[in-house]
Amino acid sequence: MEAKKKILIVIGKLGSGGAERNASILANELCRRGHDVTIAHVLESPVFYNFDSGVKIIDLSTGNKNFIKIGKRIKKLQNKEYFDTIISFFFIIGAITQLFCSGKKVKKICRETGDPHNRDRNKVLYKLFELILTNTDTIVFQNAYQKSCYSKKLQSKSIVINNPITCQEECLGWNPNSTTFISIGRLDVVKDFETMIRAFSLFSKEHHGFSLDIFGEGKEKEHLISLTKELGVSDSVHFCGLTKDVFSKIENARLYLHSSLYEGMPNSLLEAFLFGIPVISSNWSGYDTFLIDQQNCLIFEKQNYIEMAAKMAYLIDNKDVCLKITANAKSQRNSYDIQTIIDQWERLL
Repeated sequence: MEAKKKILIVIGKLGSGGAERNASILANELCRRGHDVTIAHVLESPVFYNFDSGVKIIDLSTGNKNFIKIGKRIKKLQNKEYFDTIISFFFIIGAITQLFCSGKKVKKICRETGDPHNRDRNKVLYKLFELILTNTDTIVFQNAYQKSCYSKKLQSKSIVINNPITCQEECLGWNPNSTTFISIGRLDVVKDFETMIRAFSLFSKEHHGFSLDIFGEGKEKEHLISLTKELGVSDSVHFCGLTKDVFSKIENARLYLHSSLYEGMPNSLLEAFLFGIPVISSNWSGYDTFLIDQQNCLIFEKQNYIEMAAKMAYLIDNKDVCLKITANAKSQRNSYDIQTIIDQWERLL
């Protein structure tokens, strides 16, 4: 019987994002397997996702993004608790952890969660982080594209582990009579909901009676609401706020729409995809690690709302294509099975 570990998961925030969702699933599942799990956030935020009672939550926030203060707090916690393993979500946190906990008898794992080539960042600083992380024990990537963005030295101590998806067999299905399109994500420029709304407006000129429900919050919300009014679709585009229960929202969707400029590995898209909802997605870098145009989804060029609208119309007018791509999508479920994914994480500990 494998010895149980004392594990610290360090993350920026515990808000409603995809990385936070992954961290909550990982923490809960490791706790259910008997490990002693603590999750610490280094930035101020409310706790959005639910955690098992056995998972300890610690606030290490400093009031600002002061790397030195954050590092000192992680080090102080390690000196007090003597964790066997520290799992850092985001490269910046992994680098800070490595720097301040170097030399200590603790296994350090860093989880990459974004697109290394397409995010707002200081390139010199991130090169420094990458150099620091060559001394960490293991880097965990979400897909092969992320791994390819880094040095051979970093790749040599890395592994690809998919996001765990909590999709149950009895939930899989698709309602071809639904008139609702769904999208879930942060209302931010990088998610490019503007392209989606413009595409839906164009689609609606020929296809009447459909609605678009967008779940999420963010700084672009007012701009997007104004855009729906400008395009005359404010009655059919609904901003529904945050949701923890993704499956209850997508189970009656006709289509799932995704228009991001870049991604790490989008959880909600994956959940809809494996649930059996026809997916239309932009060609964000790394999409082709699981999305294949015309085989398990439809892909359009980023920011091309005319092409996206045409893809919507094509799926609405061709039920047989929807049935084909959803069947192919559901066949990939085993690759994202939550227990299989947690088995992989346990082997790393």
